[in-house]
Amino acid sequence: MPVNRPLFVSGLALAMVTACSTSGTPPQAGAWSVGSLPQASASPAAPAQGELTQAEAALVLDRYREQVQQARLQDGAGLEESSTGLALELDRADLRLAKLRGDQPGALPQLTSTRFVIAKNPTGARWFLAEITEQGKDDRTQLILQETAAGWRLVARSNTPLQAAALPIAVDDEGRATAVAGTATTKLAVAPRVIAAAHARSLATNGKDARANRLLGAGPYTTQSATDRLADLRLLRGQWDVRDRTQVVPSIYGLRASGGGAVVWYGVREQQSFTARPKAATLSFTRSEPAALSGKKEFRNRVILVQASWFAAVVPASASKKTRIVADWTSQISVTGD
Repeated sequence: MPVNRPLFVSGLALAMVTACSTSGTPPQAGAWSVGSLPQASASPAAPAQGELTQAEAALVLDRYREQVQQARLQDGAGLEESSTGLALELDRADLRLAKLRGDQPGALPQLTSTRFVIAKNPTGARWFLAEITEQGKDDRTQLILQETAAGWRLVARSNTPLQAAALPIAVDDEGRATAVAGTATTKLAVAPRVIAAAHARSLATNGKDARANRLLGAGPYTTQSATDRLADLRLLRGQWDVRDRTQVVPSIYGLRASGGGAVVWYGVREQQSFTARPKAATLSFTRSEPAALSGKKEFRNRVILVQASWFAAVVPASASKKTRIVADWTSQISVTGD
């Protein structure tokens, strides 16, 4: 379930690393984002049905939470009954990390508020947004649930702080909002799929992609992320070569925003490869997620870090404005090497 992220931290799950010199040089810490993982296929799309009602959406959410709760108590067994695709990989990764850290999943917190937004006229299977708050949590969670041949499944998620402005979705009196396809350009400065690709390039180039910079506004998921990554490259002191790869997942979800534009969700897989140069210091991880995944191992030759994310962005209607990336759901997937 939701992962809290302070506003001043990059939206990416930053893996803290240290370059440990065998000659006694003091360790230096830095932050690395990572990712790319084998692409999992989502369940086949369900046949088109009538428009979903608010009451039906509430039943789907209740069932989803029951299935998640059961899977949490069974060490993740059965998560495929509640999630699919990239969401399933992230759910499994979150539970795996919790287990490695010795955390006990426990019961889901009680809901303190729920809002449903039904996507009108979606391309393909029916889907809706459930925005929830939970007791003891300081963020809102946006859950996107879609109908598949196997039933309703979580397909995307994001989290926004309670004190932040609500996502500017244009909702009618019946709680519906017009679905926006990934290739749509009507009342949009640029198609959502173009924004997803631009953000992926920005991540892979540490903010140096000129085309992406023309489209994406400053913030924790863009300029601040690039600043953090570049600072960490300097900490490697030229002893390790680094290669970044990113991949946008096929499914994109969008809803028309107030005043035009759209709120969109897209997934990105990331992989960061480190290759040691001759006589390089060893590389190890100090932040809890990669440290747990790596078993606190010191690497001498090569390291591959994998993570994945769902991002939420507000795409403007006017080309004179830039897209704001406002939320994420990110998890470390794996750390491997020797």
